[in-house]
Amino acid sequence: ASSDNTNSSMIPRLIISYRDSKGIEDYWTYESFNCADIGTAYINVFNRNLTFVYNLYQTPGNVLPINLSAVYNSSLANEIGSPNNTVNNNIGLSLGYGTKLNVIEKIYEKTISNRLYYVHEDADGTEHYYYDKDNNGKFVSEDGLDYTITKTGSVYSMKNSEGIIKQYNSSGLISYIQDKYGNKKEFEYSGTNLVSIRDYAAGETTFDTPVTFNVTGNRLNSICGSGNDTDRIEFEYTNDRLTSINYYSRISG
Repeated sequence: ASSDNTNSSMIPRLIISYRDSKGIEDYWTYESFNCADIGTAYINVFNRNLTFVYNLYQTPGNVLPINLSAVYNSSLANEIGSPNNTVNNNIGLSLGYGTKLNVIEKIYEKTISNRLYYVHEDADGTEHYYYDKDNNGKFVSEDGLDYTITKTGSVYSMKNSEGIIKQYNSSGLISYIQDKYGNKKEFEYSGTNLVSIRDYAAGETTFDTPVTFNVTGNRLNSICGSGNDTDRIEFEYTNDRLTSINYYSRISG
């Protein structure tokens, strides 16, 4: 401190902030490698964590499309699911050690130093902490993300300034995504395993089922697109590690 400062009540202060660095966020710097049809690898310059994104399937149509991806995180290489975010002591649908399906988003509660946080596990596995900054029931992101979380009963809702709403059920699993026009993608579960995604157009009560998931235990075996199982992606594992992804389409049979 400068010797010219005679105010003894003013002292320097160091504030240290922490962020989860497992996934892909625009506030980190990455080295990225396009691996053609295999996917894209992102290496965090800060901690050298590898995040690998493999694009699997996109639901049909231009209204609120869902892009399905398998996401590998080297920080979770020895974990099945997120170690801090199990749901009712069940890890839910998984792709084996270190790998998750991007549509599996979760919210859980955590108390640190007597402050309650809602923790959101996003599509790539990053865990974002939200807190009730103004004591009004609206939890805001410590990372400055454009979402707020509220809780009604046992159901959580996330909403951003563009009118996108994500709702999470009493188990903390995502139950639907809705845009500002009322178009909705609804996630159907058997227990804590995702089994299908339903597509509702704005104002409609009927739905299409553009994609289904076949699961054994909590391990994803295959993804089937619309068209009577004619678009299918199968997953193979060795010792609970994903080893191959096989495509079967209308063209290849």
